[in-house]
Amino acid sequence: MGIAFVISQGDEKPIIVPAKFSFENEMVNISAVNTNETDTQDYVQKYLHTIEKIGGTNLFRKMMLAEFEAEGKYVENKTEISVNEPLSLSFVRGNSDWMYIVSIDNKYDKDPYPRIIIYAFKISLLGEDIFKSGNSIENIEDRRQQLIAKSKSESNKFPLYHDFRTDEIRDGLAKIIKVEPFKSDKGLIEISKKIEEPITRYNTINYLEEFKSLLSANISKVVLEKHFQPFEEEEVFNIKHLASHALADYYFGAKQYELAIDYYKKSIFEFPYEESSGTGVVQDAERIIYDIAKANYYAGKKEEAYGFLISLMIDSQRNYDLASKTINEFFEAEKEDKKIVKKDIDKALKTIKKGNNYSQIFTFRKKEIFFFPMMPFSQKEYEKSFKESEFYKSL
Repeated sequence: MGIAFVISQGDEKPIIVPAKFSFENEMVNISAVNTNETDTQDYVQKYLHTIEKIGGTNLFRKMMLAEFEAEGKYVENKTEISVNEPLSLSFVRGNSDWMYIVSIDNKYDKDPYPRIIIYAFKISLLGEDIFKSGNSIENIEDRRQQLIAKSKSESNKFPLYHDFRTDEIRDGLAKIIKVEPFKSDKGLIEISKKIEEPITRYNTINYLEEFKSLLSANISKVVLEKHFQPFEEEEVFNIKHLASHALADYYFGAKQYELAIDYYKKSIFEFPYEESSGTGVVQDAERIIYDIAKANYYAGKKEEAYGFLISLMIDSQRNYDLASKTINEFFEAEKEDKKIVKKDIDKALKTIKKGNNYSQIFTFRKKEIFFFPMMPFSQKEYEKSFKESEFYKSL
């Protein structure tokens, strides 16, 4: 994939368009492509100035998939490769970082002003930036680090655990309002009309009331199963979960921690996540528990925060290290006496028992805490396993 400068007689500036080089069955195709103006400009600007973003453009993806018939015969000369195609004659040179091509209409001997196209194809992100526009490997790495820092900042300010999946609320609504009884539900139809743009972490604030209305809407799972396939059309069955989880994330970012905790708990117990993978369901619950722990801590309820982080260390598929790191940071900030914490954990481990919705519960410092194991074990097994953990030994 590359870029082409089309030089024509009478034009003050060359036309700059995307380009593609193809090689198949010992034949070559070199194409300059000028399609939708907006897509072309987006591609060109990124290729010239921020080449690491080129893969995210619409045109890049379309051109990668497009098949261009290779009809050019090539000959290797001493200083370059020449390619003779039905409509053009081209000369190819390059190095390990760039391939350059000068192409001219093959009827150049009969046309006083033949069209000339100069191509540049970036082969690697290393090497010289021939456009002198900030595409050196150093500048690309600097921009990458800036993007990472910005992403972390925005994730804290605009948290959204399900990220692009939250937009499935729109897709799910669009599907269910086509069948009865949802087809006659004016409330759902009105909500669907209002949510007319893709839902992102930046615009959830625009749909808070719609999300709340969805939570109280009569969307029966029994009725859904008559029209849709569970675990195949997940967006239909997860409308309420996604709405509740998005509300919780919004209020967390807005520092309204009590509201966040309320909606986090709703998204686990009232509107649980549905997925064909049991692992995915547990991971979703664990992430919610981690956010509940943080929300409690920021709300000044450190006992609950400790309890939920301990729950993740009792039985977690992937969040043990994160929970351990976070609770130790909290202990240090609060100047906790770890010997006292250890005694309180010993008491809590004795109280582990079954809870609602496949959960396990225990009491830590008079606060009821829950967790969701992948496979339930007995109280004694949980206690024995936790006391063998690195965290417990560190106390």
